[in-house]
Amino acid sequence: MNLKKITSGALALAMVASLAACGSSAPAETPAAPSTPAAPSTPAVTTPAAPADDPNRPAAVPAEDWEAMKAEPVFGQEINYLFNGGACVSAKYQAELLGYYEEYGINAVSLKGGSVVTTVGTGQAMWGTDHIATMLVPVAKGVDMTFVCGAHIGCKSIYSLNENNIKTVEDLRGKRIAIHDGIGESDMNIAYRLLDEFGIDPTSEVEWVVIEGSSTSTQAMMNGEVDAAVYSDYYVAANDFADKMTNVVSLTFTPEFQDEPCCVTAMNNDFIEQNPVHAKYVVKAIKRAGEYARLHAEDAVQMMFDNDSMTGEYEDQLTFWKTLYFGLSDAFTKRALEEIIDDYLRLGMFPADITTDNAAELLDLAWTPVCPDEDMDEGYTVGDPVVPADAIIPQKQLSVNGPESPVAPIGYVAPTYTNAMDAEGGDTAVASEHLNSWEASTSGQWDKMFVPVEIDGRAIEYADFDLTPTAEEKAAMEKEPAYGQPVQYWMSDGCTSGPTIADKLGYYAEAGLTAEGSKGGDTYTIALGTNKNHVAVGHIATMLVPCTNDVDLTFVGGAHIGCKSIYVLADSNYNTTSDLKGTQVAVPNGIGASDYNITALLLDADGINPQTDVTLIQVSTDACVAAMENGEISGALLSDTFAYNMVKEGKLKCIRSLLDEDFADNNCCVIAMSGVYVRENPVHAKKIVQAVQKAHSYMRENPEEATQMLIDLNMNSADFDMNVMLNNSLQFGLGEKFTERTLRETVENYVRLGLITSMDDVDAIMAKAWTPVLGE
Repeated sequence: MNLKKITSGALALAMVASLAACGSSAPAETPAAPSTPAAPSTPAVTTPAAPADDPNRPAAVPAEDWEAMKAEPVFGQEINYLFNGGACVSAKYQAELLGYYEEYGINAVSLKGGSVVTTVGTGQAMWGTDHIATMLVPVAKGVDMTFVCGAHIGCKSIYSLNENNIKTVEDLRGKRIAIHDGIGESDMNIAYRLLDEFGIDPTSEVEWVVIEGSSTSTQAMMNGEVDAAVYSDYYVAANDFADKMTNVVSLTFTPEFQDEPCCVTAMNNDFIEQNPVHAKYVVKAIKRAGEYARLHAEDAVQMMFDNDSMTGEYEDQLTFWKTLYFGLSDAFTKRALEEIIDDYLRLGMFPADITTDNAAELLDLAWTPVCPDEDMDEGYTVGDPVVPADAIIPQKQLSVNGPESPVAPIGYVAPTYTNAMDAEGGDTAVASEHLNSWEASTSGQWDKMFVPVEIDGRAIEYADFDLTPTAEEKAAMEKEPAYGQPVQYWMSDGCTSGPTIADKLGYYAEAGLTAEGSKGGDTYTIALGTNKNHVAVGHIATMLVPCTNDVDLTFVGGAHIGCKSIYVLADSNYNTTSDLKGTQVAVPNGIGASDYNITALLLDADGINPQTDVTLIQVSTDACVAAMENGEISGALLSDTFAYNMVKEGKLKCIRSLLDEDFADNNCCVIAMSGVYVRENPVHAKKIVQAVQKAHSYMRENPEEATQMLIDLNMNSADFDMNVMLNNSLQFGLGEKFTERTLRETVENYVRLGLITSMDDVDAIMAKAWTPVLGE
């Protein structure tokens, strides 16, 4: 096998002429003073002065590097690089638009047309960006280029039509999958690894069908000619297929692939060998552009549109852009390349004319970091969504909870994150291990279902909010009928305990209110409807239909997601909701009540008609497991708290949940208030909701302390670890815009499914059901 022309040792020797590290600001040498004559009879000996600094030297390039660059063949010439447009490969082009190449005295000019392998490998262009899956085999076969830095994660997935009911990788076994660029090309290489990760043999357990063009394969899927296809995530979003297709497994959203780049920048080997300092500064410019693309997404996308390098809708491109995590570290990229090479060798993805199976030799061909991260300027950050073990550069994302948080393409949910701190004390985002219910159950990792899916704009941030009434608010409150009267809140436990926690933490008092908790023989729906209680937290599924039937209550804020799921026996053959067709499923609190409504929505989301494809029957919660064992029912909607220990014991498994990614952007529960109270006391209502939302923020940000408080108040069971995990999954405190959107979607679904029968005008229902009092 022909190894690449530049080994790491040769490259090091070639770069000796560049005495300063990338980004160094070492000053040029100053002229030495003349030496003192040794004796009158001896001629004076002087040390030659260092050459004067070149006035044309860019300020960003140290003098030593500039002198070395001037000695290289490409100095002062136009240098072509390949850019064919689009989001994924754009950092190298943005480096030109932002003037980064120019800062280093490099005249880089984009070349359009051709592939990276063809143009960069033959020296028509000196660098370009593309899929590892496109370039790795050619590089291994001796094409004259090497990878110099990581670009981004994600961008392609395997999708199937919803009606095909293919939800997991396991469901792809025996199916026909469309690829668009031929056997052994990038789509197939990507799909091989996506399937192999989950135990499907891509060489024997699926059939590959080559179909030129994404639109053609979509038609083929609609005609039943194929069952699934490899698509760009942007294609699905931009063509409004998000509500028609299921993302089965993904480089972008599947946690197992969040720790590797999809695309990398490749550079011509001869260019590196002959122009090592130019190569160094080219990569430095590209890395800086990657950081800019990540941290200034809106401006970067607009720049692409302004330069006619991007088409389609701005918002579609922006949401896609933010999933890519531009600007990956060398440690992240190298570790992933090692794993990818191992996979290619194990799966026989390298063709027979590659004469080595030595992974180290292949990595040496593929990876040449000509400007290592440690030599970048101070303050440089990278976009690794998963921090590599040997990370040396701080990870920095857009704030995961802020207005510019990365979000997934329309219809999808972004990868999960937990907040951590980077090396310099700033926010960083670390990908976590969320699994959807059926994936978590079948893999034996049920706890991963409870890892929160982070969604932009979902949380309301009230932890530091000052509840003290302003002078204007206090004056208005004094004129309202409720002034001086205690707030009557409904005392609930567990996930609906926000109003109680607000009292225990003193938030009502901070808001200028007194409060009393009560819980009588009525339900909270009746208590609110009769103004016996003023505020409660409860299920949309419990209160929405009564609200449309003239029960005088209204929703005033979002509470939390999740908390209920469909469970079946662990040893049953029911693995997806599709398997429940033709069976009886239990809804413990009865037909038309909340469990029925939740189950109907979960089934409907999977294309299953809850009124004709299954029979929903009432079985009390404590009798559901026995009814499953007797064969009377296939499954039941149960609270995750109730089912938790039985899942751990191997009795039950979860096959659909409100915690799954497609429901993680929907409220389960809301803050509701008496309608008459809100109408007559709008400022009191506002202060009450502020107090409850401040309690929710506390519960979300301090799950351990909040759980212990609930246990001490006998509002949670004594199983501390279980309740911390479950409470953390609920993501208490949902924003008004988030709640309004999900409530409208729920209303539309209830009307369509016949769950609401007294009204059919969505706007009229929203006018009754939704009264946002915070005005956010």
